Parts: sequence; structure tokens; C-alpha cells
Amino acid sequence: MARVVKDLRIPSVQVGIRSISADEARAIADGLPTKIFWARDIVGKMDWIDEAIDGLTENVYLTIDIDGLDPSIVPTTGTPEPGGLGWYETLALIRKLAERRTSSVWISSNIPTSNHTILLRSFVQNWYTKRLLISSMVKRQRSPE
Repeated sequence: MARVVKDLRIPSVQVGIRSISADEARAIADGLPTKIFWARDIVGKMDWIDEAIDGLTENVYLTIDIDGLDPSIVPTTGTPEPGGLGWYETLALIRKLAERRTSSVWISSNIPTSNHTILLRSFVQNWYTKRLLISSMVKRQRSPE
């Protein structure tokens, strides 16, 4: 997604970011069209979600990078870093997004290293995907034809 934002200048909203590289910091300073909601400012809170969604276009391509979640949820992620998003913040974001925007979803960034890791990763991915689909179906049922 970084290339899409950088090369095509498509606006993005990033949620739960804990650190960025020097190149990413320079790109942001140079006007990269992205809004960042830093993990340190939002973890454990829900008051940021409407602002994050308001910064999106009508059609949304949601990517969930497993690295954005706290390692207590997925300890076998490729780059575990403390302080990530928890279940409830992530689900609240997905629910509100599904209610207000048309969404597609991609879940990425995991490194299976054992059968346990594969099962855990699959559980987390399936669980979040199911929640997004359920929220989308509820939205469609409520919308007048």
C-alpha cells in the first residue's frame, strides 16, 4: 500500500502505527497524503475512530497488517512490537467502517514458523474477516433498496 500512496498519491489513513523508517518520515514531511493515528495516542480509546473514518473516501480498501496488533494477540508476527492495537479497538474500527463505507479487505504480514503459528494466524485472520463481513451484511440489510 505504501507504493500506492506514494506513487499514485492516493490518500490513506494509517491506524496503530508505532514506528516509521527515516524514508517514511521524509515522505510524510514532503506531503505524502496520509493521516497517521499513532498507537500511543489511540490504544485503549475509542474517540479517534470517527475522525479516522471521516478522513476516508467513500470506497475503501482496508488492509490489516497483523504487525499493527499487539503481540499479545499474535505473538508470532514477523515484527512484534509492544503497544499495538487490541481486539476491541480493531473491531470497533472495522464495525464503524463497515457501517459507513464500502470496503474490501486484505490481511497481511505474518510469518508461519510452526503449526501453532499457522493455526493462530489463521484464527486471527478468519475472526477479523468474519467480523467485517457480518458488519457489511448488517449494513446492507439496513440500507433501503
